[in-house]
Amino acid sequence: MNCKKARKIILAGYLDGEVNARVIAAINEHLARCSSCRDWEAALQEKTVQPFQEIKEIVLPPDRVWGSIRRKIAETQETERLAGAAAWRRWIVFPRKYAMAAVAAIIIALAVVVIKGQITGNKAETTVFLGEQVDFLVYLDSGDIDYSETERVDLDTAIERYFFTDIS
Repeated sequence: MNCKKARKIILAGYLDGEVNARVIAAINEHLARCSSCRDWEAALQEKTVQPFQEIKEIVLPPDRVWGSIRRKIAETQETERLAGAAAWRRWIVFPRKYAMAAVAAIIIALAVVVIKGQITGNKAETTVFLGEQVDFLVYLDSGDIDYSETERVDLDTAIERYFFTDIS
């Protein structure tokens, strides 16, 4: 057995006694031959196993203590649930001052959009552009497009070349 495999098995269950007798014998044989793994296993025993061997049996508290703990947890959960419901009610029943503030914010936002549109003065350009786009969409929807060999379409953009190349 090599050191890597031995150390993996030592970590995985050898220290806890969770491996079968054949594996324990193989690890013990490797530890007898390999001083590096023997020192590593001893240090591991000292740091991870021995501190827990000195612990005495844990005495659990009586059932009445557990009952008290369960009641306290249930009370806390109920208090948190009620507090959450109250928080939702505060948001659902929208206070009048917040409603007025929201309406004012919307009016200001709309005023800014309208004023900005009037200041920039590109309304005519936008209307022309949108008209051209609508005309193009109507043309595409009409079904009058013929991409036969006699009529070649001038492909100006990469996307047009990609989609319309080799169309018959």
